[in-house]
Amino acid sequence: MTGFTPDLSNPDTTGATVKAQPLAELQGQLDPDPDHHFPRVDLQIFGGDTSAARVANMQGFVKSYFTQQRDVQQSQKIMYYLTPDKLPVLNSGN
Repeated sequence: MTGFTPDLSNPDTTGATVKAQPLAELQGQLDPDPDHHFPRVDLQIFGGDTSAARVANMQGFVKSYFTQQRDVQQSQKIMYYLTPDKLPVLNSGN
């Protein structure tokens, strides 16, 4: 998995660190679907920093998902990922 390491994390809205975990299910776990509109993607990429000197830190994914239901535990599920064995087509190396 290029660009992915198991030590990735994001802060949640309480300030707790949410680590990436191999707990993703193939469907239905993220309901509703994460918001892909510009304001939420901006939050995901810049972690809420709106300054002129901001730098992409990728620290806003949990915060962004939290805005959809205001549920801390549900928002943490955005950090779940699928292991390569669950994605053989994408992991075949072809």
